[in-house]
Amino acid sequence: SIRRTQEGKWRLTMKQKRFFNLASVIFGIIFTSSVFGNAQLEKLDEFIKARRNNSILLNELLAPFTDYIQLPFEKKWAFHTFYGYPILVDPNAPFGRKDLVDHLEKNKIETRPFFGGSLPDQPAFRDKNIRVHSIPNATLIRDYGFFIGCHPGISEADIEYIGGVFADFFKEYQ
Repeated sequence: SIRRTQEGKWRLTMKQKRFFNLASVIFGIIFTSSVFGNAQLEKLDEFIKARRNNSILLNELLAPFTDYIQLPFEKKWAFHTFYGYPILVDPNAPFGRKDLVDHLEKNKIETRPFFGGSLPDQPAFRDKNIRVHSIPNATLIRDYGFFIGCHPGISEADIEYIGGVFADFFKEYQ
């Protein structure tokens, strides 16, 4: 589990019941991973701040295009850490998600679909006798959503480049 210490630092802890009785390669990998994980956790607050700042700048740069895309927002009770920057193309937009994604990829901006999308459509579930009720939001995200990176190492210049690539795409529709 990940928790904050009394000193305010992040720590990865392992419960005793998850240890093996015999030392092995597996224990070595787990131990080594936790050592590296603890080193990264020292930087967690810095990483989260950078990701949130990146998202704020992306929201500012992409705000002129909200007739065509939905940008992420936070409810007052939420605290988003922005692993990725989600975007939802309006189903009534004069272009498809693929058009926008292709433009971004052509300009060296990587995109990713949402993990899993609509789970009943995944091969693991497709042939199962599982009753699924209407899940319109999952279907909407599957068909119209994607995300771009929001890595803490992305610079302000990189974010401005991304905004410019979006602006180039939307010139045709403004």
